[in-house]
This record gives sequence, C-alpha cells and structure tokens, in this order.
Amino acid sequence: MGQVYQATDTKLNRQVALKILPEAFATDPDRLARFQREAQVLASLNHPGIGGIHCLEQSAGVKALVLRRRWSWSLLRDRRRVRGALSDLRNQGEGR
Repeated sequence: MGQVYQATDTKLNRQVALKILPEAFATDPDRLARFQREAQVLASLNHPGIGGIHCLEQSAGVKALVLRRRWSWSLLRDRRRVRGALSDLRNQGEGR
C-alpha cells in the first residue's frame, strides 16, 4: 500500500526511501490507521533483513514513511549485469 521512491535526505545528506500514501487513501480512516500501524511496527523491529524507519512525515496533506534505503542483492546483480552489457556494447563500438 503506497508508492516507494528513492530520495535524498538533504538535512543529513543520506539516501532514503520514501513510501507515500496514495492520495486516494489519504482521507480513508482505515487506510490511515493501517499506514500508522505499519510505521509503528517498523519502528519496533530491529533486524538486518528489514529496513528500518527514520520517521513518519506529513507535508501539504501528503503522508510518507521515511525509510532506511537498502540495496538488495538482486538490484546490485542487475546493476552489474547492465554495466557489463554497456561495457560490451562500448567495446563492440570501438572495434575491440
């Protein structure tokens, strides 16, 4: 429930993830309560496999969870694969 974006915390100069409560749910009391519970559960957990929460924010009617940015192994593997493919293409273009 929510869209997740990569963002930069400009106050502390760190990468974070923002989970935004969709506008369609912003006035639904049940969805708001669920979003709040999610924040509370994340705040109560401490495990390397679970991204921690920094805070729950609200600005201009938009509610967001500010989460610790985590790199997954699959994301890193995909980035390496893309880098390798780009390198191969570059080498082919240079006639190597």
